[in-house]
Amino acid sequence: MAHENANFAYSYPASGDLSAAQFLAVALDTSGNLVVEDGDAIPIGILQNKPAAVGRAGSVVEVGICKAIVSGTIVRGGPLAPSGNGTVSGYLVPTTTDNDQIIAHARSAHTADSSTQMGTVFVSQSGRY
Repeated sequence: MAHENANFAYSYPASGDLSAAQFLAVALDTSGNLVVEDGDAIPIGILQNKPAAVGRAGSVVEVGICKAIVSGTIVRGGPLAPSGNGTVSGYLVPTTTDNDQIIAHARSAHTADSSTQMGTVFVSQSGRY
């Protein structure tokens, strides 16, 4: 079961309706507003709520243990990066790819299948793989 613990969460204004982006990796646009991380930006953390309009506050865990949407074969402790694949962006996937932006490490394992699921991660902004 996914869980969360005390963490460092900060609020940023949403760039639009992010109600479908809860538990996904997010970044800031050039205006300082939250956007779903699409592989082109630097992720800042995991969105924890559902801001449904421009300017609404989005709560982002930048450091700590929280829930996140994950996909792929994930081992506990393994590095995770935002998918940023252009179709469904923002969920976390395991990585061993050079220059991937590692945003978290898995606190729970996940078996590969064709879907995403809720996982527990330690957001740590580790840098690049």
